[in-house]
Amino acid sequence: MAAIFTDKNGKLHSHTVPQGLVNPNVWAAQVARYLPQMTEPLADVVSKTPNPFITKVGEAQCRAASFYDGRLMLIGDAFTGFRSHLGMASEQAARHCLAVEKVMRGQISPEEYHREAVFYADRFTLLNRCIGLSGMGWVSSLAWTVLSYTWLMFSYHTGLVRY
Repeated sequence: MAAIFTDKNGKLHSHTVPQGLVNPNVWAAQVARYLPQMTEPLADVVSKTPNPFITKVGEAQCRAASFYDGRLMLIGDAFTGFRSHLGMASEQAARHCLAVEKVMRGQISPEEYHREAVFYADRFTLLNRCIGLSGMGWVSSLAWTVLSYTWLMFSYHTGLVRY
């Protein structure tokens, strides 16, 4: 990671190496390593990108989905920003909108919305990590994440943990 996030001038960046500053030797090594694993359209874009930038893929998750007695509800990426390789942002936002409509109609309580939103986010954050870690070959981190996911599902379905 240090080599990837060190630009062509020797400056280490914490999250993003801006366009035009990516070390060309590091870029060439990464392209050579991963290009054969990419789908053809993605490989085409990556191989033809003249001035790439590199940024870390991250996630962010709130622990509360609603505030002020349910008058403020976080929706979609405002509540949980999943890592982009899962492609869940639109699905999560739609799910939240449908649930908020149920809250507004009195079909579920704000607390029920909160519990479902937190469980959904926890579940897909862990699955998302599994996908990312398996692609990077980090076996011990992947194993720990799989165990965490298993514990989450067991706890939720047995009622051991309530959100």
